[in-house]
Amino acid sequence: MPPVIDSVSISSDNDLLEIAFNEDVFGKNDGASKLDTSDFVYSLTGGSAKLSKNYPSSVGTGTGKKITLGVLLNGLPDGSEIITVLPADSAVYALKQLLYLQVILKSI
Repeated sequence: MPPVIDSVSISSDNDLLEIAFNEDVFGKNDGASKLDTSDFVYSLTGGSAKLSKNYPSSVGTGTGKKITLGVLLNGLPDGSEIITVLPADSAVYALKQLLYLQVILKSI
């Protein structure tokens, strides 16, 4: 069974996403490589804020069950923004398994 997302939260200042998986995730199919900013792609719809980049500005705790992804916005969010986080093609793996995920968040 592929890994699943247990929870997702966004920081109160909307600059970090914390994603918790049910198992460790990696940047390569070797069970050791850290995730990096090129491993995810963002899109943002609704609201008044816009993405400065369509990929994370940072990746914290690059391997493991919990990761943080930096978000850079232009403008102030009004709470109706929806950010979608997708793995880049062949970029996010669990142990020997490619991860397919989609995370949809509403800004707080």
